[in-house]
Amino acid sequence: EDELGFTYAEVDQLLYLWVDRHYSPQDLVAAGFSETFVQQVIKQVRRNQFKRRLPPIAKLGEQTAGYDFFVPADLQA
Repeated sequence: EDELGFTYAEVDQLLYLWVDRHYSPQDLVAAGFSETFVQQVIKQVRRNQFKRRLPPIAKLGEQTAGYDFFVPADLQA
C-alpha cells in the first residue's frame, strides 16, 4: 500500500464503482475521489490489461482441442 500511495480499501471502492456500477471518471470525482487518484487507477488498470489475456499456445498437431474442435462432455471417456 505504501508503494501505491493509497490503500486497498480506497482502490476497492473506486473499482467497485467504476467496474461494477459503471461510473464514469467524472462520476467518480463527483463521488469524492480526487481526479489524480481516479486517473492513476484507470491508467494502472489499462496498463496491466495484458495480464488478463491468455498466452499464445503453440500448435503441435493439425487440430487444437478447444480451438479447432470441441468434444462434448458425454463423448469424453
